[in-house]
Amino acid sequence: MIATNTSMLVMEAAVLRLKSAFMRLHEKECGRLAELLPVLRLAHPNVLLTGDAQETGGTFERMLPFLRTPIAVWTPFQSANIPSTPFRTLVIKGAERLNKAQQAQLLALAARATGDIQVVTMSAVPLLPLVSQGQFLDHLYYHLNVVLLEHA
Repeated sequence: MIATNTSMLVMEAAVLRLKSAFMRLHEKECGRLAELLPVLRLAHPNVLLTGDAQETGGTFERMLPFLRTPIAVWTPFQSANIPSTPFRTLVIKGAERLNKAQQAQLLALAARATGDIQVVTMSAVPLLPLVSQGQFLDHLYYHLNVVLLEHA
């Protein structure tokens, strides 16, 4: 009984430490977003958001009033090509699923439109490991990752 109580106390302490660490991370990300919003208004950098869809979607909603219009949304696994309608901001949902041809197409767009088009990229997973594994073009990663917001 004493061993069980001790192990439960140890487990509860570990859970409290994890919750505390998560809250610190969440506060840090909220602070980074608060710093980013005025920058979006002035400079329009490319932004890479990583994390689950609900968190990245919430962050995107807060960013929306500061993005250049018109805005085009592209979900690569649903549509093979970048939208053909005119846009000043391209939102990419599910960037981790871009195939090599789509990555090349996006890299060509980024090279042609330097400064004219803002790209907001959402990914469920960090893209840097995909670059290391050769599954994501390194030049494209650096174009998309001007500002990185990672949700834990």
